[in-house]
Amino acid sequence: MLSEGNCESGILIILKNADILASEHEEAIHAATDALKSMISSCIDESLIKQGVEQISLSENKESRRSAPTIIEKICATVESLLDYHYTAVWDRVFQVVSAMFQKLGANLNDIILGS
Repeated sequence: MLSEGNCESGILIILKNADILASEHEEAIHAATDALKSMISSCIDESLIKQGVEQISLSENKESRRSAPTIIEKICATVESLLDYHYTAVWDRVFQVVSAMFQKLGANLNDIILGS
């Protein structure tokens, strides 16, 4: 299991470099999707999901909210962006990442995806 610091920095690096999936190099595409799936599996825990759900609930209730999106919201936005036409050539790999995210979010999927 990765430490919390490694997870956060790893997630941020992957989020910044998700465009590697648009690469023409098959090895890079496979490595990037495997890294995304691994980080989703290893680094997204219940507390990270809970934080996102709480922030989204505050927004829906018109209460004050932190100025920046939570990490889970950033991850979801990045995963959603992979469904863009730029990545159609690698949707077979993208759908694996989307599936991993859906499985990880579980019952909170509706709150996180539709609420953000």
